[in-house]
Amino acid sequence: MLQIKRAVPGDRDAIQTLWQAEFRDAPDFIDAFCAWCGWEQIFLLREEGVPRAMVAAPLVELTLPGDGMARAGYLYALT
Repeated sequence: MLQIKRAVPGDRDAIQTLWQAEFRDAPDFIDAFCAWCGWEQIFLLREEGVPRAMVAAPLVELTLPGDGMARAGYLYALT
């Protein structure tokens, strides 16, 4: 069975393993990104309980020409 759920701090090891296997970033960078992004904006896909993939989907504020603002989301660290 496949399950996709929002990450929680207890998923740190799974996120570190998936991220490093794909991108080889340092653990400190991954921890800093997760702290900035927020666990609730990181999603884990598990197959039979085993972490298989992840994606971060942070919301950001964009500054538009003429000093306008907009909220947007983007996908990052898709493994």
